[in-house]
Amino acid sequence: MIAAGAAFLLSVGLCRLVLSVGPLDRPDGGRKRQARAVPTAGGLGFAPAALIGWAILAASTPSLLASVEAWSIIILLAGAVIIGVLDDMERLSTRTKFACLAVLAFAAAAASLAARQIPLPGLGDVRAPWLVMAAGSALWVFVVINAVNFVDGANGLAMGALAVMSLCLAAAAPNAAAAPVLIVLAAALAGFLVWNLPGRLYAGDTGAYAAGAAYAGAGLWLVADGALSVWTPAAAAAPILIDVLLTLAWRARAGRNLLEPHRDHAYQLCIRAGWSHERTAAAWWGLAAVAGAIAALASRAGPDAAFWGFWAVIGAGSALWVWQRRTFAPLAAG
Repeated sequence: MIAAGAAFLLSVGLCRLVLSVGPLDRPDGGRKRQARAVPTAGGLGFAPAALIGWAILAASTPSLLASVEAWSIIILLAGAVIIGVLDDMERLSTRTKFACLAVLAFAAAAASLAARQIPLPGLGDVRAPWLVMAAGSALWVFVVINAVNFVDGANGLAMGALAVMSLCLAAAAPNAAAAPVLIVLAAALAGFLVWNLPGRLYAGDTGAYAAGAAYAGAGLWLVADGALSVWTPAAAAAPILIDVLLTLAWRARAGRNLLEPHRDHAYQLCIRAGWSHERTAAAWWGLAAVAGAIAALASRAGPDAAFWGFWAVIGAGSALWVWQRRTFAPLAAG
């Protein structure tokens, strides 16, 4: 609790500093439609706060410092922040960003965060060659980082949902070494939300990459330690992953450029249909809480339940996405 409280207070203070000196996100008449330029790169506030909170944890739990997984997450977070800062300041090309994030994700997975097996009903723990598991784990990190960035377009939505997801994962495996790490991450994100919910500070690519990397890395740590199956972190992240992946599939089917900025995500349809940022964020927080609770409860019931819990969340979430698109698209167009 001390580490989480420190992370929250530090995040509030550091984000206030970034608000004063950080780069500006200016409206462009397209995807960025805020009324004025808003300070961005809020990740420079909450990421150091999370790191300091983790250091406080390590002071009371020295074994964390001897954990390769802990150092892998620290390096993953730091690398994500560096790439994000460069993008916020210099506007890196999409290919450059993807290449850097892919290398970072594979390095973290190869170092210690690769899943070791995939539990399947009737088959038990299915194992594959190390390179396959490392590549799959790296793909998970890469997808989560970019998915968080894609849905970071409404005040409070992405970072608030990640805070909820992190708490749910911690509740799923409360005795695991990564559980307090996730709680501290959630506290740091909550400190950022003090400024983000009113629209005074944006996370920027710095924040989106950092938060996505921390969640994805901690999820893999829980999997690598055997505390959770691979299905649980993915089920908890379903509200973000479903929106991103199904929207990309919809745009591909419509022949649209997948790398072009757009306003086709489910949360963007809500806003275009007249929902406020606060209402939209609250809806995604609720979805994250429901998905996370199902993931946590299913995980405690065993690997087979975690598998079916994942597919239940994916099925229900996908049906909700289709309904929302059919219902909100006409409203957004009008």
